[in-house]
Amino acid sequence: MKKFVFSLDKVLNFKAQTLDIKNNEMLKMQVELKEVEQKIYNLNNDFAETNQRMILDLQSGLAPMDMAAYKLYLNEINNKIRNYNMLKANLLNLIDKKMAIIIELKTDISGLEHLKEKQFGEYFRLNQKEQEINLEEFVSRSRYFAV
Repeated sequence: MKKFVFSLDKVLNFKAQTLDIKNNEMLKMQVELKEVEQKIYNLNNDFAETNQRMILDLQSGLAPMDMAAYKLYLNEINNKIRNYNMLKANLLNLIDKKMAIIIELKTDISGLEHLKEKQFGEYFRLNQKEQEINLEEFVSRSRYFAV
């Protein structure tokens, strides 16, 4: 009997390769998200430290020019935080979309693998039936020639 061949094997392999690629893209985006979150955390800490320094300097007497420099720097930090938060929101949106694609690919792959198993079971059943028929023919020929 011929060897089992799943007719959709190329589609299954393509979807599996696509899933690997999408998983790698997802990992890269998650790493980028962690980096952005770390930058936001660092900027928030920098803002808090600078604000604390400004308050201490205000208590000991701060020149108006120095106060303006503090305010400018704090505004700069705020703008960076806002930009990184927007980048984070975009990344989260992309990650959600990528996750939907990955889930769809996993569903497709699972369906194809289930179909492959079902076809293999049918192939195995037909192979056994053919072997039984061949065995019966052999036995009946043996009996015919033995008489």
